[in-house]
Amino acid sequence: ESIANTTPNLIYTNLNQTTWYRAIIKSGNCNEAISTPVQITVNQPSVGGSITGTQNVCANNNTGSLQLIGNTGNVIQWESSINNGTSWNILTVNTNTLSFSNLTQSTIYRALVGNNTCAAIYSSIYNVNVYALPVVNYSVNAGCQNKNILFSNTSIGNNLYYWDFADGGNASITNPTHSFLNSGTYPVKLVATSSNGCVDSIRKSVGVNLNPVSNYIA
Repeated sequence: ESIANTTPNLIYTNLNQTTWYRAIIKSGNCNEAISTPVQITVNQPSVGGSITGTQNVCANNNTGSLQLIGNTGNVIQWESSINNGTSWNILTVNTNTLSFSNLTQSTIYRALVGNNTCAAIYSSIYNVNVYALPVVNYSVNAGCQNKNILFSNTSIGNNLYYWDFADGGNASITNPTHSFLNSGTYPVKLVATSSNGCVDSIRKSVGVNLNPVSNYIA
């Protein structure tokens, strides 16, 4: 493509693809001379893309992974924030996948993407919700064999419950009673599942005594 410019300088603007330039020189009646071509490489603008992956986890013992999609350019770094973006922690990961583990509170993530010499840009923000484990506890007094023993559930939260009485019996109500056929010590376990699906449990030793035996001589 010919460009109407007979000066030694050429200014180009708004290129959208890689372009080659050369100058054709002519002096008087002499033959034309062609300059060495020069390539102007045009990189596509950086596109931050969006993040998908694990969205909801339970506190402490958790794992998950995030994936950056729809980006143009390479990941320079990932960043995380636990204060809704007031400050950011730089993560030394420069791939499109990020793994996390053992989060204790909700965290937002973003990735910084740059395409060659084009200005870097951030991806959209992605929120990983971290839900608290249920607070599980119960109280019980020692009892006697073949007598109902009351288990008082003192857990906190709107939970589902499962009781394992360690003698083959179980229950799924909040405050059950249970009778043990034999005396001894039973490791009774209470499992709580929160409305967000988080699970925790507690196990306590419950003493079951022999029934007293009356023995007298008339």
